[in-house]
Amino acid sequence: MKQEEAFRERCKARGLDEAQTELALAFIREFEDAYASMGLDMESITPEEMKEYVGDLLRQGKNEEGRILALARYSYLLKNEPVYLLFTQIFGSYGVLPSIAERAKQLAGEGIGEELFKGIEVPPRGSLPEAFPPVVQEMMARMESRLPSELCHRILAGNHHRIPEAAFDEERECYEKASSVDAYLKDRHARMVDELQQHCDENMLWYEQKITQRVVDFVKSNQELLSAVRQGDTLFVTKIPYNPDRFLTETDPLMKRYLACHCPLAASTILKEGTVVSPTWCYCSAGYEKTLFDNVFGESLEVEVKQSVLDGSQRCRFAIKLPESVAKKKPLQ
Repeated sequence: MKQEEAFRERCKARGLDEAQTELALAFIREFEDAYASMGLDMESITPEEMKEYVGDLLRQGKNEEGRILALARYSYLLKNEPVYLLFTQIFGSYGVLPSIAERAKQLAGEGIGEELFKGIEVPPRGSLPEAFPPVVQEMMARMESRLPSELCHRILAGNHHRIPEAAFDEERECYEKASSVDAYLKDRHARMVDELQQHCDENMLWYEQKITQRVVDFVKSNQELLSAVRQGDTLFVTKIPYNPDRFLTETDPLMKRYLACHCPLAASTILKEGTVVSPTWCYCSAGYEKTLFDNVFGESLEVEVKQSVLDGSQRCRFAIKLPESVAKKKPLQ
């Protein structure tokens, strides 16, 4: 196994004890043994080949979280970025649909929530992103036919990735120190550009994204990216493309939409004829974007999808309404 000691250190940094680390190593050795005869290892395996392996794990009932995490961490350590990105999509797919079902019960009522999701089976942990669009299609068809659009939007626009409030402590502190809302937004954008520049200079992934100088310059040119621009009582936010470097060089409009989409539960449908996920689904992404501002300003905000790649645009753009309480606490500009 390559870089075993480095992998052990990575496991330790993630809080794994000795027994958990040894189990992770065993998972990796099992993977290596499966591909050794073909001359493949974690450095050379392609995403399509890894999809086959993960599919075999599912069929054998070997889709435990620890095994998938071990493979993801190893792919990151050995800098196989395409395979690591596949694993981020696998983990990004799980947990969202059950969270939406729970929120539907809270906002629409237990009975309606149960009816909406009756018989819908969420793909098991470790499932590939391609397994989710049919489930999302069915769920959206039910929600849009049985719920008022405003309620449907509210259900979808929650914190479905379950990001803890503590993750925003630093942002709340920055907001409290800022002289105004506009000053905070400008400062946040500058800080995010600096963070991207560091990842670019050090040739490190930023979350699941490869950052090049043209990506840094692209974000720097538009404060709506990774921050927001205020117009009156509304914040406008544009989502950074999922694969920003390829997005910036791509010329095919359809492929640009695909490269912009962050959602592993729907992105694959952009390139498939006859497979459509309702653009209303993008309120889930809107909820993700507003979660930062919910926590910074201390209350749940209203959000509207202005543009989305599922609706034919090459970007996702959202409008987040600032309540009067924000202006009372701190000047807007």
